[in-house]
Amino acid sequence: MPAMATGNYSNPSVKTGTSGWTYYEGVPFTVDTDTLVLGRVVFVSNGINSGRIWFDDIEVRELDSQGNLIRVLFSDPLDKGSFWWWSSDNTGTHTTASSGHNDSFSVMVTGNKAAASVICPAFASGLPRQSV
Repeated sequence: MPAMATGNYSNPSVKTGTSGWTYYEGVPFTVDTDTLVLGRVVFVSNGINSGRIWFDDIEVRELDSQGNLIRVLFSDPLDKGSFWWWSSDNTGTHTTASSGHNDSFSVMVTGNKAAASVICPAFASGLPRQSV
């Protein structure tokens, strides 16, 4: 039976204040069981309050045990999907924006006082198995 796992919450935090587009690379998540069969893109934020944050140019990569790229599993065309919003305290919202880093589309989050996620159900891929 397929299992569920929670992603990695040790990823870098965005800078406070106003800044231009900045590349952030997440901490690798190791799939080490055959019971996980699907990965899904989720944008996580916490305490954005009156600020705004945009997500764009997302890639999900398969890496070998040394961190070298094997292949890209998902590469952003964010405008091709739909999004679900979840907030632990029912604050905040997400919207799509007509401006992006390398195109005319991004996902914007604002107003959440606590943990929140934009879940992208269309952006899921089968998970590769790590060689043991």
